[in-house]
Amino acid sequence: MVAGAVRALLAGVVDYAGLFPPAALPLDEAAANYRRYRQSDDAWMLGHFVIPASQLSALAGIVGSDARASWPLSVLVGDDVVDDVATIHAICGSTPALDVRSAELRADSVDRIAAIAAALPARWERYVELPVSSPTLPELMRALAAHELRAKIRTGGVTPESIPSAESVAGFLLHAAGARVPVKATAGLHHPVRGHFPLTYAPDAPTGEMFGFLNVFLAGALIRMGASRTELIAMLSSSDASALVADDAGVRWDRWTVGRAQIESARASLVTSFGSCSFREPVDELAHLLLL
Repeated sequence: MVAGAVRALLAGVVDYAGLFPPAALPLDEAAANYRRYRQSDDAWMLGHFVIPASQLSALAGIVGSDARASWPLSVLVGDDVVDDVATIHAICGSTPALDVRSAELRADSVDRIAAIAAALPARWERYVELPVSSPTLPELMRALAAHELRAKIRTGGVTPESIPSAESVAGFLLHAAGARVPVKATAGLHHPVRGHFPLTYAPDAPTGEMFGFLNVFLAGALIRMGASRTELIAMLSSSDASALVADDAGVRWDRWTVGRAQIESARASLVTSFGSCSFREPVDELAHLLLL
């Protein structure tokens, strides 16, 4: 049985992004995977299916018109926001099984954020990817808050230099918490605990120190407990899973004890989900840690 605190920490947490690197699967294969995951015993951890607006028409042909099989989607919107939104409405309006729950896109200016807010329906969760280490991050985060938008942080990539520092991730989360902006993470969170791993599935893949999704989401809970920046950096940098214990009351790891109430608060309003091109890898590694 899954401990209550683990379920609170990880329910619906993985948005499946099998179309994107390093998996980069064809749409029919990624869609078949998602359909299978939704029917698995681990479906409680599964969130949205992540897809670019440009592939929605093809997905509509795969999913069909059976509303009983409604797919919750997070749609990646490109530079032409108005055009992509029109495409989304046209395709999903005629395909009831495609249920757009959120949109994801990028911005690096306050003006771009304002344009996004004006173009995207407020009923969607609207995640805006911001530059992790930008000197204007506080200003951009305040702009998201003013327009009731959400933030997206890129926590990794397929090259070592694409992985931000623990200091940068801690700062991003603190700025988001201060502005009351929920955050979604993407890239590089296949593994529960921080460690040195291959960055792609190629035999000669480069390696790097990847963040663990437990590190990131428990860091969010620590913020709800009033943790300092130094404590957050330590949590994000921890790679020792040997002392990780969870029960219904909370999670104990190394020198931290994180209560279920703080976990639930963080999931509801700060660290909401993460995109991963693999669903089985996070789930299977959690099982190896005896958390599932």
